[in-house]
Amino acid sequence: MIPILLILFMLTASTVYAAGAPVRIDDGNTMTDQADVTVTTAPTLIAASNANRASLNCTTNNALRWGAASITATRGQVVGANQSVAIRNTSAIYMVTESDTAIVSCTEESYSSSSGPVFSP
Repeated sequence: MIPILLILFMLTASTVYAAGAPVRIDDGNTMTDQADVTVTTAPTLIAASNANRASLNCTTNNALRWGAASITATRGQVVGANQSVAIRNTSAIYMVTESDTAIVSCTEESYSSSSGPVFSP
C-alpha cells in the first residue's frame, strides 16, 4: 500500500517532479507586422515556416479555415468573420475561405535567433 504522504506529495508536486519535459514559459521578443493577405477558396500561404516563431496572431473579416498546405473549405480549424486566432506553430500556415474572399491581417511574434525561448526545467 502506498503511504498517504507519498500520494499527497505526488498530488502537490511541481512540474519539475511531475514531468521531465521542458515547458516554454515566455512569448516572443520580436514583433513583425505582416502585409494584409487576400484569401480565396484556394489554399493561400499566410506565413512561411519559421523556427523562431512564437505565435502568428491573425484577424479576418470573413470566415475561413487555417492549417497546412492540404487545407480545404471543409478541413482545418474555422475562424469566424471578424474573429482572431493565435497560432502557436512554427510550420507554414495556410488559410482558405469556404466561399468568397477574406482579408487577413497578422502580426508575428518570434524569438531573435540569439535568444530563443525560455524553458522551465
